[in-house]
Order: sequence, then C-alpha cells, then structure tokens
Amino acid sequence: MSQEKAEIYAAIPHREPFLFVDKVLERNDEKIVTERTFTEDEYFFAGHYPGSPIVPGVILCEAAMQSGAILLAEKLQKVETVDGEAVVKKKLPVVVKMTDIRFRQVVRPGDTVRMTAELEFHTSMAYQMKASIMLGDLLAANLKFVVMVVQDKNEDKN
Repeated sequence: MSQEKAEIYAAIPHREPFLFVDKVLERNDEKIVTERTFTEDEYFFAGHYPGSPIVPGVILCEAAMQSGAILLAEKLQKVETVDGEAVVKKKLPVVVKMTDIRFRQVVRPGDTVRMTAELEFHTSMAYQMKASIMLGDLLAANLKFVVMVVQDKNEDKN
C-alpha cells in the first residue's frame, strides 16, 4: 500500500469500491486539496450511460465530502488515558445537509479531478464546509455541506 493510501485509510473508514480519494496534495487546519483518477473499470460506469460513461454527480460530491472528512480527521480524534495507556478515540463526520450544488463539466473514465474542501465554520458538533472539484483548469462541480459528529461504533463508547 502506498504512503498516500495509508494516510487516507488512517483518516477515514471508507474503502474500495467506495473510496474516491487517491492522494492528499496539500492540507492545513482549514483546507485540504486531494486528487482522484477515475479508471475505466469503476463499477458505476457499467450502467451510467453505457457506451458513453460519465462519473455520476453524486460520486463527485462524495469524493469532495470524503476529502472534507480527511481534513476533519485530526480534529475529531481525542487521545485518552485508559489503564495507563494512551487510547485514540475517534468520532465520525456524517453528512446531514448538502446545498448549492452545481455541476459544470462532465468527468469521464481516465479523468483526474482535484478536490478542495474548506472549513467555513463549526459548532461543537457540526462543521460546514464548501468544496470544489476541478477537471484540469475547469470547475467540474461545487457544493456546500454540513456534517454532524457521531461516535465511531467500532470505538469504546465509555
């Protein structure tokens, strides 16, 4: 597994075939830029316009929201001491709202997109983000979304 994939796997629970981020290009506390190349063998191309496949808009939105989840991963973990040992407690961002969604370019097999997700504001349990998906120098899509924080069911709930 590449270093890039290891970083993504450590940050979010998504896995193939529903992982839509290949690598993190840059990141700070408020913004992340990621990349995804859609290969010809993606499962959804078989039925999404056979003969002229395009990436579904909902998949582009999901890729942007996964990028946002990677950005939030460090903010949503807490290290606690349990029986004298450090234990990382994780919380998960779950999308509760999407707004201002616009699709501007068609993304096809073989295309590489660059997603930018930025934190606009947050409360103790919710984060609002905005995202853009670029196809080269062209805006393919943009959206805003809100996530609520929930406990990871795989973590100890104490």
